[in-house]
Amino acid sequence: MKSPFTAKAAAITLALISLALYYPSVKSGFVNWDDPQYVTQNAAELSAPLFSEFKKPSHGYYHPLTILSYKLDYRAGGLSPSVYHYTNVLLHTSNTALLLMLAAALGVPLEAAFLAALLFCAHPLMSEPVLWISGRKDLLLCFFGLASLLLYAGRNAGRANFALANIAAALAMLSKPTAVTIPLLFVLLDFYRVRKPSAEMFVEKLPLLAAGALVILLSVSGAKPLLPPDRPPSDSWLGAMSALNNIWFYYAKLVWPAGLAAEYPYAFAYGMKNLFWQPAGAIAVSALLFYSGKAGALGAGFFLAAVLPVIARPDMAVADRYVYFPACGLFIAAGHYIGLLLVRAGRLPENRSWIAEFDGGCRDISLQKFLANSYSYSLQILRRTVLGIHRLGSRNQLRFPGLRKAVFVAPLAIAAVLAVITAGRRAAWADNVSLWRDVYSKYPCADDAAANYSGALLEVSDFAGTASVHDEALRCRAPLSAGALDKIRYNAGLAAAKSGDAARARELFGGISSGFEDYHQALNNLGIISAAAGEHARARAYFTAALKLRPDYETAKRNLKLLSCAKEPRRDR
Repeated sequence: MKSPFTAKAAAITLALISLALYYPSVKSGFVNWDDPQYVTQNAAELSAPLFSEFKKPSHGYYHPLTILSYKLDYRAGGLSPSVYHYTNVLLHTSNTALLLMLAAALGVPLEAAFLAALLFCAHPLMSEPVLWISGRKDLLLCFFGLASLLLYAGRNAGRANFALANIAAALAMLSKPTAVTIPLLFVLLDFYRVRKPSAEMFVEKLPLLAAGALVILLSVSGAKPLLPPDRPPSDSWLGAMSALNNIWFYYAKLVWPAGLAAEYPYAFAYGMKNLFWQPAGAIAVSALLFYSGKAGALGAGFFLAAVLPVIARPDMAVADRYVYFPACGLFIAAGHYIGLLLVRAGRLPENRSWIAEFDGGCRDISLQKFLANSYSYSLQILRRTVLGIHRLGSRNQLRFPGLRKAVFVAPLAIAAVLAVITAGRRAAWADNVSLWRDVYSKYPCADDAAANYSGALLEVSDFAGTASVHDEALRCRAPLSAGALDKIRYNAGLAAAKSGDAARARELFGGISSGFEDYHQALNNLGIISAAAGEHARARAYFTAALKLRPDYETAKRNLKLLSCAKEPRRDR
């Protein structure tokens, strides 16, 4: 049966689906999570000469191409969030088309490649970099990374393809430093395409490895602490368990994308109860993929190599955006399996050379012989699972019309369900309140969730909601950190002051510890409350204390001057 799609029709269809799914996000605004440092409060950098960011790291990374893209958006639309969202949507649409092309270049039948790319496009785990303006670096990394792999896969067409592949890989590194593992993906493609190992195969990648090393050095020179000091210690055993735990997290979310959030708390990602069976699950799934054939080995190898930079450090948390590019390998593997089932079901013409190469993956590594000689119970389970996958593709299993139809309809139905979940994620990223309400509803006792949600409610003058978050924070079984509690107290104090409850505001501001980063502002507000109550001596003491902490605090200087003139001091909320 002839495939209903040409490559051009498949790409256009995917583009239309991607635009339909994500176009509503252009009406969303900025959020207060990294967007200020990259865009809304970064006018000086965005208005600088276009290529000035290539000279040094910025924002803790060396990712000049990402900053360049923000500069171009700034010149096109200033601080209009729709321009930045448009760019993100177009990049995701392009990435979907590139994934389709790469899967087809690696031997996946076009119809199956279309279904795999459709699943990538609609999957909610892929939505964070698209919906978050500050997620741009992951979109650019994926764009240039997939382009480099596509060019490398077609390197037999001429030396120009190999040169262009290296250029695209270098651009991916300039978009986000984690792209330094792309040379490993080139090696993976060499083995997948059965390229005979030679010294040339490794020497030719040395220039790109050198470029990656330079990017790493530049990034390290501008690095800043990514996470609070309460992350796991750099113990080798705990670090390995945490890395495996992260791998399991991503596998699980790809299969069952429930409970997705912009940020996951430390205890959720690294709780000791998860450091045993979840790493075992990550090892088992990875082994199953490697031993299920060449397609599974390609997908698992791609995923693990690409995700390595964000799991290698024991203090790295999990995040949806980290898996945007690495998951492409798993979707390509899924395309291989879908293609095999479509051929077995008679929905695609049988290409015996492709089927032989695909099925030969297991035999090439002598898995069946290895497992047959093993007396381990766990390995026997793995053997039966692997054999079951292959038997699922036999013609005898797919003769029934209902099963033949399900092979094609099931991926479409799954994509439709995923698109509905993605629409929910799109709503969660609409604004600050929606974003942090979503995180808070899932993890109310997480530091950032509670602190940022109370701040977002304060911004929209929801004073009762701000107070409610404070009260809930005090009732959490897992106590929040001192810094988070101080931030929540400060927000609740501002809410109480603005709603006219001076006594409650005084109590909340007074309960803030001296180590709080905005303690000088809390002292200033206590001075305002005291001055309004006619307690000028106490107010003067508060203003003076604020200036001792921050001598350049102009608001406290003005309030102290106004107090000396016996006028009501200026409020700084």
